[in-house]
Amino acid sequence: ILNNLEKLNYIYDKDSKSLNLENNKLHTIYSLKTLRLEKLILKDSLSRSSELYHLRNMPLKHLDISHSEIKHLTQLVNLEIEELYLNRSKVDKISRLKHIPSLKKINIYGIAADLSVLKKCEKLEELICSPIQAQELQKSLDKRVKITVVTN
Repeated sequence: ILNNLEKLNYIYDKDSKSLNLENNKLHTIYSLKTLRLEKLILKDSLSRSSELYHLRNMPLKHLDISHSEIKHLTQLVNLEIEELYLNRSKVDKISRLKHIPSLKKINIYGIAADLSVLKKCEKLEELICSPIQAQELQKSLDKRVKITVVTN
């Protein structure tokens, strides 16, 4: 990995096909592009939105890019994602989510984005958000969507 890190912290579980690279401050994830991961945790690790493109061939079901410097999701082309964690990231554009038909669970707590696209996520079952976001979305989301409010 071309990240100039003295040490790379990770947890890999081959049975669940998951890789946790949390808290690594990565500049690139290019070297991950050939992995067949279903779960990838990049919490507080990724700095550029363009890096999401390297995930395109992964059969990802779960992606955590919370607390990251990523600003938009335009390079996110993984249509199989069921769980997406954006909480406390710098993401300010989530319109790409309408092109992820399998999205069931999303954490948007603390992001400043137009949330109206979430009503187009037909399979959405659970939303984790702030009280203000919940108030904004409660009337527009399908009643079957469970809204979990986080207050801290």
